Amino acid sequence: MSFNFQIKLLIGLLLCCGLSSADGQMKKIVEKDGLGIYFLFYSEGNGIEDNGVVIYLKNDNNYKLKYTFQLVFRADEFEKEQEVTGILKAFERRTGSNDSLYFIPFTDKRSITEVGVRELTLEKIED
Repeated sequence: MSFNFQIKLLIGLLLCCGLSSADGQMKKIVEKDGLGIYFLFYSEGNGIEDNGVVIYLKNDNNYKLKYTFQLVFRADEFEKEQEVTGILKAFERRTGSNDSLYFIPFTDKRSITEVGVRELTLEKIED
């Protein structure tokens, strides 16, 4: 038996001014219906001057959860989106490059000024 629900949101971007001073500090983007989306900022994400962001996902539900969202990066007047999708097991946590959750959105030394989420869709998956 499966039970599905969907939530569609447009979540305002989390403004993160002065990110270079926040290296290594986990920041919440959004928590919704048991899914938490957080990020870590790295001023030298690729070992030089390009910023990097690691996404941390956590499912606090006792069921599998399918997620899809647009991860949004802004650098002044520039914006870049990256689709993120997957399934988390009950109570699973996931982060880093092994889980395709590490991003260097701008490779021209632009500084990321905002990180956010758009179009968050969640689907409960029961076994």
